[in-house]
Amino acid sequence: MAIVIMFRLILLLQLVILLYATTPGPLFQKCNPQDKKALLQIKKDLNYPNSLSSWNPYTDCCHETKPWKGVICDNTQGNRVNYLSLSDLDLHPHPLEMPSAIGNLLFLNFLYINRIPNLTGPFPTTIANLTKLRYLTIRNTLLSGPIPKSLGKLNLVFVDLSRNRLDGDASMLFGSKKQTQKINLSRNRVAFDLGKVRLSKNLEALDLRNNGIYGRLPRGLTALKFLRELNLSYNSLSGEIPKGGNLQSFDVSSYVHNKGLCGSPLPGCVSREIQQTQQTREPQPNQISIE
Repeated sequence: MAIVIMFRLILLLQLVILLYATTPGPLFQKCNPQDKKALLQIKKDLNYPNSLSSWNPYTDCCHETKPWKGVICDNTQGNRVNYLSLSDLDLHPHPLEMPSAIGNLLFLNFLYINRIPNLTGPFPTTIANLTKLRYLTIRNTLLSGPIPKSLGKLNLVFVDLSRNRLDGDASMLFGSKKQTQKINLSRNRVAFDLGKVRLSKNLEALDLRNNGIYGRLPRGLTALKFLRELNLSYNSLSGEIPKGGNLQSFDVSSYVHNKGLCGSPLPGCVSREIQQTQQTREPQPNQISIE
């Protein structure tokens, strides 16, 4: 009798092991419960888009062969979600705000949101809770309003907030003590004094085109040894482009359409001043007197 019972126990144990290895159900999930709750709330806030059909509450968001779309978990950190990619979501029928629950994915290192044209509303302040975040991309949306000042406490390596409707100050994204390598704020409505920002020595790419940024170019730009991409065009910058570093290696297109900006590779500041003086001295048609 004891042998029969032992045999049955062994069979039961083998069955449990088999189920554990093949079933992604709730009893055997690697996905952290807090992360799963946050992800399901994100899906709900986005009105259950078809693109996120794999986000099933009865499956494992960290499953090795069938993970949730756009989700990657870090098995060295207790299978916490450290990567989230949301792009080309079919949000309808109405514009929706960005889910604040993104800020509950506390182990997130990489956040990528792109090409969601009816994603609207303000920039969620909860993203500042993501202290482990290093790569932030939110582009091609209708996100509007100011960038939260609290975002400045994050040490971001890569920042791409281009092609939105963000406005106001964005200087909190800069800092000499940060590890930032790339900042892209192009095609927004941000406005701040560029001359007052301090730059990361690791900066490789800076794209600020098509905004309302003003002031002089910071001399710190000349000390950036790794700077390979620069576009400051279509702003309200002024003064002479500092000499040195890689600044003169960029062509005119990196600086054009800044009415007060001068110096190589743009026309020299003296010639620009002379040109402006001549324009002010030339009589306008309604000013010409006939004696």
